[in-house]
Amino acid sequence: MDLTIGEYCLFNRHSRIKLLERKGILISRKRIDAQHEIKLFRLFDFYVEVIWSLSETKALKIEPVRGGQWLGFFVLNTLEEPELC
Repeated sequence: MDLTIGEYCLFNRHSRIKLLERKGILISRKRIDAQHEIKLFRLFDFYVEVIWSLSETKALKIEPVRGGQWLGFFVLNTLEEPELC
């Protein structure tokens, strides 16, 4: 079973998390301050950015992001990309 970004966007937050737990591959994890970290997952043929609250131990944002040239910058600098959903 493969999903497109559009199909993934139709899922609710709980389903997005469950799918990442089952099928996602963690590419990068970067702490951005004392309370938050950004996780980047590969899922099928696209990437998913997760903003994680360390204090609340929950995902604040789960959105697909575009791969390509900027991906190295994301991993190094946690650049923000436009949301696709």
